[in-house]
Amino acid sequence: MLKNVKKYAIITYITRKGKRNMKIFNKMILICCSILLLFSLFPMIVQAHSIDEVVNEADSFINAGQNIPIKQNNLKETSDMIYNIALSLGTLIAVAVGSFLGIKFMMAGAEGKAEIKEKLIPFVVGCIILFGAFGIWKLVLTLAASIQ
Repeated sequence: MLKNVKKYAIITYITRKGKRNMKIFNKMILICCSILLLFSLFPMIVQAHSIDEVVNEADSFINAGQNIPIKQNNLKETSDMIYNIALSLGTLIAVAVGSFLGIKFMMAGAEGKAEIKEKLIPFVVGCIILFGAFGIWKLVLTLAASIQ
């Protein structure tokens, strides 16, 4: 008698699970069919041009740009402004993070100091990258200015 009950319970479980899987499968089929129906209802608009039209528009774009002179003084001022803002912001963030890590290091115990030392490595690498990148940028601008 007990064996029959176990068999019935297993068969009921498998059947219920099968019905649930079938419901999920039917929902997925319905969603796929709905998406295909939506794609077929709204046709795609293709605005392709011939090669000659593309080349002509590219030439007109280049010609329009050649008529506008580039003022080197404005370009240098803009570059210097971006450089100064980015360097100041990077320095401010580096000082803030360094101060935070330093205070945390002083207040931490032995285990906390080990964690903070692990965090110092990416901080130092980030500072080297930050200030190295700005140094390279300034060097390139100085060399470019001396060439002209």
